[in-house]
Amino acid sequence: MKKIWNYIWTWVSNLFNNKKRSAHKSNREVDIEKSVQVIPEYTFKRVDDEPELIEKNVIYIVGQKGFEWVLIMECPCGCKDQIMLNTLKDAKPSWRYSCYKNGAITIAPSVHRKVKCKSHYTITKGQLQWWGEWEDHELTI
Repeated sequence: MKKIWNYIWTWVSNLFNNKKRSAHKSNREVDIEKSVQVIPEYTFKRVDDEPELIEKNVIYIVGQKGFEWVLIMECPCGCKDQIMLNTLKDAKPSWRYSCYKNGAITIAPSVHRKVKCKSHYTITKGQLQWWGEWEDHELTI
């Protein structure tokens, strides 16, 4: 019986001490997080027409606000091909996007090219993430 009480006492003490430490630590971490701002790798620019020159790491949202029809970017693999992603909901395939105050952009679903470089990636909050082998259930360009 004494072992059980010792076990319970140790568990409760550790629980209380861990909560106290984690609460104190999390307050400091929140302050640090507020002062650090992530710089997006990919940003967006709104344009009325297709741009003649495509800047690296910039995704162009083409159309007037509320009536955007395509996203244009340079392929991130370095092949320099122009990627055009349809944003019209009635046409297939179609991509969605979200813009953030820091200039970052998220595109969904993933982008996978079936031709040339066969890049497969996502861009989330301005950060590029490469993906593995092609899965046939994704939307493609």
